[in-house]
Order: sequence, then C-alpha cells, then structure tokens
Amino acid sequence: MIDEIFQEYKKQENDNIILMTKHFGIDVKCLLYPNINNDLIVILDSVNLLNDEVDSFKVIDVFYEKIVKEGILLGIGFGKAHMIKKILEFPLSKSEIFDINLKEYYEYYPPFDESKTDFEKVDDAGIERLKVTRNDEPSSLEVEISAVAYISKIIDDNHKELKKILFEEFLDEFEIDKKKSKFIFNKKVRIDGENLKPLLKSRFFKEKRGKYKIKKIIDDYFEFMIDIGLDIGIRTGLRLVIEDIQKNIMPYELLGNLSETETMMYIQKEHSDYIYKKYDTEVSI
Repeated sequence: MIDEIFQEYKKQENDNIILMTKHFGIDVKCLLYPNINNDLIVILDSVNLLNDEVDSFKVIDVFYEKIVKEGILLGIGFGKAHMIKKILEFPLSKSEIFDINLKEYYEYYPPFDESKTDFEKVDDAGIERLKVTRNDEPSSLEVEISAVAYISKIIDDNHKELKKILFEEFLDEFEIDKKKSKFIFNKKVRIDGENLKPLLKSRFFKEKRGKYKIKKIIDDYFEFMIDIGLDIGIRTGLRLVIEDIQKNIMPYELLGNLSETETMMYIQKEHSDYIYKKYDTEVSI
C-alpha cells in the first residue's frame, strides 16, 4: 500500500505541475528541476563529504523516496488513531460516516485551480520559473490534518528516533567514511552565498540565511521530507477508517468494542504489512 500511495502522490504532483506550466506557457522543468535533492548534493559535495565512486544524484532520489514513505507510514497510524478517537468520542454517527465523500481524502497533492492560486513569473539565474502562492482558505480536512500533524510531532519528539535511523542508513547508502564524517558534520557552510556551484535553486534552501552545520542541514532535509509523507499518511489514515466502516470491513458497532490490543493491531496493520513486504517475510498464523 505504501508504495502505491507514494506513486499516486508523485503522479498527482507531476500531473498538476504539467497543468500549471502548460496553462502559463512555461517550460515544465522550471518547477521540476533543479530540486531540493540536487541542492543537498551540491552542499554536501562542497565540503568533500561524498564518495566520488557513488552516483550521489541517483542515490538521493532513491533515498528521498524512502524518507517520504517512512513519513507516510508514520502518518497512517496517527491518522487512524485520530479518526477512531473522533468517531468514539465526538461522536460521529454511522449515518454521518456513510455520508462522508472521500474524494478530498485521495488528493495527496493540491489540485491545480487558477482561481485559488496566485502565480508570478520570475527570472532565476536565467531560468524562467513560476512562483506559486495559494490565496484560498484551507479546507476543514486540511485544518484537521495540520492539527494531527502538529500533535504527532510533539508525541514523536519531532521524528527524533526516525531521523537517527535514517542518518545511519544515509551514511551506508552513500558509502560515506564514518570517521571522516564526524569532523565534516560539525563544519559550517554558508548556503546563501555565491560560493556554491551550481547555485542553489530550491525554495527550501534558498530561504535559509547564514551558516549551518552540515548535520543540521541533513536533519532539516530529513524533517522536511518526513513531514511531506506525514501529511499524506494522516490523510490516508483518516480515509482508511472511514472507508473500512463504509465497506463494512470494520463494522461501526464493532469499533467501540475492540480491546486496546485489537485497536492497536488495527491501527498498525499497514505498518506490519509494509515491514513484511520490505523484508519479504512470510507470516504463518
């Protein structure tokens, strides 16, 4: 499921970017390239951290996908837990749940709507780019997702443990010398200057000012990508509970009678499925 959700997110992202660029007559690469992944490699390469024998641009694209998927997995659990609590304590009646239209729950990337968005063409170092600003109020679902994400980051200590795991995997995937890296990670680099070649292009890095430790830059990148996945996952988790009730996979009457263990097993189902698939594990019951 996690793989399919990520692929659908990327499809929606690409489809909407193409719609925007066609509508405003701009080359599609102005929004797709260069991106935050490329900028991270440029920064790390500037301090001689990367292994020359590794194609870092290819590795970061694969690793980016891994991080977002971990965020999706995390978000699904929080989304399902929130929806169960909402149904039982709000409470939401069975008929109210059956009346919920799930269309917006499947929108992982904001659909292009000219009437709700401001666009400005800008010249960025010779590349024509599109500055996009949303001008409408967030929907009630978006507000709910933001609230759940805020609470989840407090509970999860800002993804502290996940970022530790990802950092170790990052070193392994990029084949970085761990002894050498200890010194470099504490090194500071100015990322708003002219010394980085090519110059940074992504809004994420261009909005940063001053000097940053390399370790902080990597942590910020991890958190940004986890948060993308977290929002998608929460949206999915909310939907799964509603959908299961609508399809009678999880009968409404049963939901309130589950034990704590049964509830936790239901919340963590997608997590278990993903782990089994990830490690190609067969489970015998």
